[in-house]
Amino acid sequence: MYTRKARVYSISAKPHFFTGLTMRPITTKKCDFPSGSAQNGRFWQQIPLLGTSQAAEILLPNSTRFALERTYRINPRFPRQNRSTKTAQAGLSLIELILFMLIISVALVGITQIVNLTTVASADPLREKQALAIAESLLEEIELQAFTFCDPDDPQAGTAEVALVAANGCSDAALIQVATPTNFGGTETRTGALRFDNVGDYHGYNMPGAVDINGNVIDAALGGYTTSVDVFLTGEVMRIDVRVVSGQTNVLLTGYRYRYAPRAIP
Repeated sequence: MYTRKARVYSISAKPHFFTGLTMRPITTKKCDFPSGSAQNGRFWQQIPLLGTSQAAEILLPNSTRFALERTYRINPRFPRQNRSTKTAQAGLSLIELILFMLIISVALVGITQIVNLTTVASADPLREKQALAIAESLLEEIELQAFTFCDPDDPQAGTAEVALVAANGCSDAALIQVATPTNFGGTETRTGALRFDNVGDYHGYNMPGAVDINGNVIDAALGGYTTSVDVFLTGEVMRIDVRVVSGQTNVLLTGYRYRYAPRAIP
């Protein structure tokens, strides 16, 4: 066995001086040749190309050593051969682009839902504040009304000591103040000529929008609110429930009126 060095060549624009073929030296390869393999003074040997599974058949004359490569696949480290590989790896593939678009679409849907919920939720506190203002105003108005044994229209309302028809009570059973309107002498209303004059008169009252005691609209923008009043009598205490509703907004305020001044007429 003996060793010789042979150059492996690739296609080139420069023809070789000996064979006329176009070859370019790439690297130097050590080749082991078994003894007795010479034919007419020349040695034939298959040399594996570096970095590939191909082989180049080389012809080694006594005076000239060169190799002819039968394939265009050269050492991967050679820049000219890696140029097409680098170009193919640049950019995004179709699958990557589709996945990117899918992820962005899902993210946008989630963000849009969050924005919608935030917008709706930001309007709810305003509705609640407006409804609360209407309920507080009407509840305060009701609590300032008289809570006497007799309706203020009764001439004995200022001297009555019991909620009965008696000398020290009311002059008429229809004028005894209870948790219902006492429409003596005509139907009483909140804004009419005959107005509510005691707490019980507000039971069952309904107010569309926001209207003051003189019947004037406070704000046209509050027209979507509806207010209702319920009054309940328990002993010497009246419970007043004022409810304001507008869409999903529902506000309930509860107040209590005690009969601490049974002969006080406003």
